[in-house]
Amino acid sequence: MHLRIYDDKTGHMVAETTVPQLQGLILSGSIKPPVVQKVLSSCSAKLETLALRFQPVQYLLYLANQVSESNTTDLELKDCYHKHTFTLSSFWKRCVRVETVKILECDTAFFKHMATSIEAHMSNICIICISLTSNLDNKDLAGLLTVSRVGWKSVKICSPVDLGELSLEALLKHTSTLKSLRLPRCRAVKAIPSIEAHDFIDAEANSDSLKPWPCEVTLRVLDLQISANSHPFNDQVQIYKRLARLVNLESLSLRCLYNDPRTSHTQHDSLEMSLESGLSQLEGLKMMKVLSVGSLMNVGKKEAKWMVDNWPKLHEVRGFDKDNKMHVEAERWFVMDCPHINAVGDEDWEVKV
Repeated sequence: MHLRIYDDKTGHMVAETTVPQLQGLILSGSIKPPVVQKVLSSCSAKLETLALRFQPVQYLLYLANQVSESNTTDLELKDCYHKHTFTLSSFWKRCVRVETVKILECDTAFFKHMATSIEAHMSNICIICISLTSNLDNKDLAGLLTVSRVGWKSVKICSPVDLGELSLEALLKHTSTLKSLRLPRCRAVKAIPSIEAHDFIDAEANSDSLKPWPCEVTLRVLDLQISANSHPFNDQVQIYKRLARLVNLESLSLRCLYNDPRTSHTQHDSLEMSLESGLSQLEGLKMMKVLSVGSLMNVGKKEAKWMVDNWPKLHEVRGFDKDNKMHVEAERWFVMDCPHINAVGDEDWEVKV
């Protein structure tokens, strides 16, 4: 591309250069169509990023006829409203290679139209950033979060939104591909059905210090399937430290959550839950009421006594395995010495998702 820069006041050219390898282009402001045509026709075939910031419909319509479907992989939309929707439908047909879309401002009608258009024309979309000043409707957001065919890799929402069940269900279908998730203003989230995490410890880089979680003082129910026995002892200690920070936890499940008759209801790898492995680090969980354990956990009589001494609100321990000697001893101790605590055997516990 041959680039000339002119002074707005005098109209004189102040600089001239050639940019043969231009890969990103932002067009913004009041630019006449002939100028836009000249710019786009001069662009390198390697153009990958195109940001459109034109409010008038004629600009969007004009650009829709100029964008080559083989070039654009990033798309930025700003100040788009319902009156633009007929224009954008023809534009998106030329954006089949788009992988990233950034939505900076739009109205509700445009937002709904956009979800339909993306699903129809952008089969490679995997990264989305939504930054609106207006409130997002949970149903509309859920509709947009369902459109990625290849699975979301990154979802960033910087808008006021009441993230409800529909949006969560749509988002959690992409946990196998999701690498980055940012929901900074979604304070209404109170429950997440299931999510897969590859780093539960989540320590600071080059340090054993744990990163703080915003939900540490609000989380009350936690169901986990942790594969820890195959890891170093220090990892189990770190997991205990993570759990110990959830000071208002009332229910902790460390069992398999799959409701499948072909799958065992116990885990093959999990936290030991023994005093030797670091159970005593959880003494601060004074709100604990219900604990669910797996058959391979080393919960014996002394662990049972420790729980009663340190968790004053405990009223039920589930999942004792009749084939595990330590479990049998612990269950018997609860029945004989602490009848007010309900000890539930593995065969009596109905696994629920």
